[in-house]
Amino acid sequence: MDQYLGSESERIKKHLERIELASRDGAEMVRRLQEFSRIRQETDFVSLNLNDIVHQAIEITMPRWKDQAQQRGATIHVIPELEDISVVNGNAGELREVLTNLLFNAVDALTHGGQILVRTRTVRDQVHLEVKDTGIGMSKKVRDKIFNPFFTTKGSKSTGIGLSVSYGIITRHGGAIDVKSEEGKGTTFVIKLPVAREIRVKEEVIPEIKEIKGANILAIDDEELVLEVLSEMATFLGHRITTASNAKEGLKIFEDSLKVRLPFQRFDMVLTDLGMPGISGWQIAQAIKSLGY
Repeated sequence: MDQYLGSESERIKKHLERIELASRDGAEMVRRLQEFSRIRQETDFVSLNLNDIVHQAIEITMPRWKDQAQQRGATIHVIPELEDISVVNGNAGELREVLTNLLFNAVDALTHGGQILVRTRTVRDQVHLEVKDTGIGMSKKVRDKIFNPFFTTKGSKSTGIGLSVSYGIITRHGGAIDVKSEEGKGTTFVIKLPVAREIRVKEEVIPEIKEIKGANILAIDDEELVLEVLSEMATFLGHRITTASNAKEGLKIFEDSLKVRLPFQRFDMVLTDLGMPGISGWQIAQAIKSLGY
């Protein structure tokens, strides 16, 4: 019994670490989007190993390439081939975002399953990071536009800024990103970053603790573990949280809250999983907006 509880604790800890890492990267992405048109300096660069970034990005994207793919009847294998490489100077959150974008694009290209190879190696004074998939590939017309802002072939389910932001990040790191692709023959992205000429040590910043006014939160997710983690985190931070295990239940709870006359009993925030059976998170957001919220 103790052994079971121990393994369960480790599993929950791993999920929490993944959520924390993704949350920090999400906050970093929002900050960069707000500064999209500004010139930024390299003050946040530290020395890092791209192999660590690869392992973290694979963990973060696992629900997409493993769980969601299996739900639609596809099997996707992500295979890391990581050599002993030189360190580079960069921002870990930004580089994780780039690799996450490339992995998500590869998953979307593997409509019937397949393989994603992630390879690293040092080539003279550069570190190369390669993401190669066995998916549907791209035509030359599409390939020539993929780094253009807001260009997408995925319709309304994509903003079209992922690859353009990635291009900007790699350029700011003094590197380059290339793509090779043919229709029906898969796609290969290659990121080339300069080897670090000086070691930059990350300074520990102790966050300032501020008093936070409790919010009223609705969380919608079909994963019980995710709801449990969100509930514990929100309650610990002094928020009030209501959970729903599916979209229909969540929308009913939200609609009922609008009938309450007391403003503090209405929801300040809705957290929802994007990929759920039946009604997706995007559709939940559209339904909430349609209610004039």
